[in-house]
Amino acid sequence: MALGLLVGVVAGGSAQAQEAGGNLLLRKLVEKGVLSQKEADELLVESQREAEQQFTMWQAAPDLPSWVQKLSMKGDLRLRSDNISKNGDTGTANRMRWRYRLRYGVAATLNDEWMVGFRLASGGQDDAISTNQTLDDDGENDMLNIDQAYAKWTPNDSMTVIFGKMANTFSFDKAIIDGDYTPEGIAFNYERDLAENHSFGLGAAGWVIKEKEDATKDGYALVLQATLDSKLSSTISSHLGAGTYTFINTDASHTEDSKNAGNSAAGQYNPIIIDGALTYKESSVPIKLGASYITNPAVDQDDSGYLLGITFNEAKKPGAWELGYQYRRLEADSLWDNWTDSDFGAWGVGGTASDFKAGTDIKGHMVRGKYQINNAMQAVATAFLSESMNNKSDDATRIVVDVIFKF
Repeated sequence: MALGLLVGVVAGGSAQAQEAGGNLLLRKLVEKGVLSQKEADELLVESQREAEQQFTMWQAAPDLPSWVQKLSMKGDLRLRSDNISKNGDTGTANRMRWRYRLRYGVAATLNDEWMVGFRLASGGQDDAISTNQTLDDDGENDMLNIDQAYAKWTPNDSMTVIFGKMANTFSFDKAIIDGDYTPEGIAFNYERDLAENHSFGLGAAGWVIKEKEDATKDGYALVLQATLDSKLSSTISSHLGAGTYTFINTDASHTEDSKNAGNSAAGQYNPIIIDGALTYKESSVPIKLGASYITNPAVDQDDSGYLLGITFNEAKKPGAWELGYQYRRLEADSLWDNWTDSDFGAWGVGGTASDFKAGTDIKGHMVRGKYQINNAMQAVATAFLSESMNNKSDDATRIVVDVIFKF
């Protein structure tokens, strides 16, 4: 047993880790009287020899494809408490949930141009903008779904094309397209330096929304965005973006089920989205100002929205903190409600005062604090104070506390 444990320790790490792990294990066994010092010394020598043989066999395997050595794997686990309350109401309107999100992905670099990958995620199959899983049902097993499955082609340093079910490749704010949304289709991205300290980006995508038996009625979305990132000085940088999306076969697209609400029955969605940000890094606490303006020329009313925000510091290194605030105002038909932030909701959205739903037809505040505990752990607390604009009800308060583990 001791030899088997030692081989695992030695084969699984660097030379320094091998020696430290092996010596520690053997020292504990000697202290407990399981082994004599002589037996421990002999086991250490033998385990190192076996580990070296296993490593040599792995390297010399004739059928081992080169891409196996270029696999990358990463995942995250988020544990969450989620409390929703109706201001002034201490009865059944309040809801408290304990939730988790698990994601794990693998990507293989096949050669200099091609990569394929997939990611699995928790959550149900009926919500495209959330992979949360609520703790309930007396310990019943939960679902694990295909969250991403894609091929990526990078013919040069400037261009990337992605096929399949992919991460969202656009830089729209999460209030506009939720960060958990993984569209299906094809995406094109192009980046190049226009001049010193100025970088231009262009993104275009065709997303499949709904497949119908009649091919002429299949629903698609076309998405476009252009960006300009500039370094204005040694301490100030800026971001500018302009984008839009539109639908082909609108009826098919808008009949796709969604957990969100807010759109009117007659709404058409071709929003123009302008966003910008300015970052100042002179002091020890960087400051970022950001804003987005939205207008939907396809409708005559409830057609606009905007976001205003500020962020202090960056929670990236262990011990670092971050504090942010954003005001959001999204009129009912400013955006397609299916894609908006699933955490930003209100009572009365969708026409029913007793239902809490995310989507559009909402205005309110968001305050978020982050603390980087170590390289693999982060704590996040977010507070939303919001209300529906068209269907008046009591204000909603939502408090979300997360602990995120990355591995």
